[in-house]
Amino acid sequence: MPDTLGQLIQAHHQRIVSGYVTLMQASSEHYAATPAAEIAHNVERSLELVTTLSGSPDDEEARQYIRNLCEQRVPRGFRLGEVTKAIFLLRDVLLPLIREQIPDVQREHLAEDQLHLALHRLAALWADGFYELQEEILNRKDQSLRALSTPVTKVWDGILALPIFGDVDDRRSRQITEDLLYAIIRTQSQVVLLDITGIGSINTSVIAQLMRTVRCAELLGAACWVVGISPEVANTIVTLGIDLRHIVTHATLQQGLDHAFRHLGLEVAPRA
Repeated sequence: MPDTLGQLIQAHHQRIVSGYVTLMQASSEHYAATPAAEIAHNVERSLELVTTLSGSPDDEEARQYIRNLCEQRVPRGFRLGEVTKAIFLLRDVLLPLIREQIPDVQREHLAEDQLHLALHRLAALWADGFYELQEEILNRKDQSLRALSTPVTKVWDGILALPIFGDVDDRRSRQITEDLLYAIIRTQSQVVLLDITGIGSINTSVIAQLMRTVRCAELLGAACWVVGISPEVANTIVTLGIDLRHIVTHATLQQGLDHAFRHLGLEVAPRA
């Protein structure tokens, strides 16, 4: 007769795997759609983790395994709640076996305590892996959105255009400035047109951030002008009492381009 949780799992391995797979597939639509062979493979590894985690609070191999499973499960739509529910279904399989197979009451209680401890540690590892992955996914999406929302475009040799869409907060302002400065250095551009036609709102904070971007560009030797000043934006700037006399502004991107061509001594003429 087995005396410990580990011995019990080893002695009744196949019975435990079979019963646990059946319960997991009945627990949610995602598990029901997962092949039994795949679940059985993961269950066998999970049983090893239960034995390990019943004695060790932290195991790097277990953490990495759970992280890999998270990377498989999350894209397929698994939620943390249904995974946690599935983890604790193992109690329904193991507790009757513990009480049936371990005759000594003291050892039985010890095995039950080890099982509960291991399952909670396993669930905690899943939570850590799940939230770490979610955070990484959100960060990647955030970086992609920032890249799409602030595309620095070379419109002519020596001329960059930076259309700004949506609201501009401190974090996004820093990203815009960093992207622009890198583009100025990379392209050796002499003129930058900050197009605020699509900007979400104008207030003193946004203007201060734009002025900072202009000054940073000028420190790299590029003239930086603000274009896309609509009548509404102009009225807001005057109402707020913001002084833009030291910044070159234009109502449209076309006017800014015309100025940039003259500034660089370029002329666009129709073909003969």
